Amino acid sequence: MPPRGESLPLYGAAAEDLAAEDDDRSPFREDDDVEASDACLWTLRGFSTVTAFAGLLVVVVNAIEIYEFQETPQIYAIRAYAIVFGCMILMAEVNWPRLFLEYFRFLDVWAIKGLFILFVAVLTIDTKVSNDYGTLQLATALAVGLLGFIYLCLGLMCVKSCRDMRKATLSKERERRAAEAAKARARSDAAFATESDDPR
Repeated sequence: MPPRGESLPLYGAAAEDLAAEDDDRSPFREDDDVEASDACLWTLRGFSTVTAFAGLLVVVVNAIEIYEFQETPQIYAIRAYAIVFGCMILMAEVNWPRLFLEYFRFLDVWAIKGLFILFVAVLTIDTKVSNDYGTLQLATALAVGLLGFIYLCLGLMCVKSCRDMRKATLSKERERRAAEAAKARARSDAAFATESDDPR
């Protein structure tokens, strides 16, 4: 009997194969098979992916702003903070590195994450109207702000708790089916071995 929380290994799979499979799983593919089987989970994963790209866009836009335009030290500091926060959004959405959310647990609470993303969107807004690059920054800030607002609403509606319960239910169902398939395979092999040993 495996420890609680661990799935049963499939019948006939070698330990080396199972270990190699676990090593090959990246944080980008974690629980993909579970989420792909449910439309709601798949939609939430897609929304998380879009938010990750938004965090990357925040990093790129603010980095270009620092490199291309002459700003005051205060603006440089704001852009630097926006770059750091954009990286935090990206890492939180892809859950990499694994220990990131252990140190920044507030990003695992969707309502607080939504407020944080809204704050990053405000930092990304260009305050200089004469800047030709301001249109892209404004569009990025609006898009990121919209994602933050959606995260805030989802958090207030406790969607994350519903998602986690749904994933747990699907995972247990998949483990149950795998265990039943393993038992059926074992019974079939035992019956075949009995027939082979029968002198008739």
